[in-house]
Amino acid sequence: MDSILIGGKERPVNVGWGTLKDFGKQTGRSFSQVFSVENLGFDDIEKLLFVSLKWGAKREGQDFDVKIADVQGWLNDDMLVVVKFMEIFGESVTAALDEKNLPAPEAGQ
Repeated sequence: MDSILIGGKERPVNVGWGTLKDFGKQTGRSFSQVFSVENLGFDDIEKLLFVSLKWGAKREGQDFDVKIADVQGWLNDDMLVVVKFMEIFGESVTAALDEKNLPAPEAGQ
């Protein structure tokens, strides 16, 4: 499982069905829209990272007592975390699609 250094510790992140479903619910995005990162706003990135951390902790059997405000503060301290996380997100989505031989969703769908 991938992890990122955020909030002073290495934390697991998961980009799977639960993550994408939570993110879609929180942002009103459809299934294909959750894969499109071109139009993500600042709040969207925070939510995507938050749910990825939540599902990462769940997959690892760890307690998750993080609030979205914590993620916002951590990103304020180290914005480069976003770059690392978005790389993980992109690689995870690409790997899942390649594994199933599915075409990548078109931008804006």
